[in-house]
Amino acid sequence: MPRSPSVPIHRTLRKFLPPSLVEASARATGAFQRVRKVDAYALVWSLILGFSAGKVRTIAGLRRVYERVSRTTLEESSFYCRFTPALVRLLRQLLDGVLQQSWG
Repeated sequence: MPRSPSVPIHRTLRKFLPPSLVEASARATGAFQRVRKVDAYALVWSLILGFSAGKVRTIAGLRRVYERVSRTTLEESSFYCRFTPALVRLLRQLLDGVLQQSWG
């Protein structure tokens, strides 16, 4: 049986959540009001992909995933203060958009 062509996962993921969409949604929901050290796109993907890794999930573990993805280091407070109702609105809005794309 022939194998299907390999598609890099990052290309598929960017199709569903391109950086421009994540950044615009981050500003619209109030999760990010200005550009700082924390990158909205890297944070969203760190939360999505980092949550599925490992047996125990901690905020500190998610911060380490973010630091690996973004190639930056953060003070704990810079990362932890991002967990707000606005971040929940951002993630919910992005999920709704992905579901609409997937299921029409």
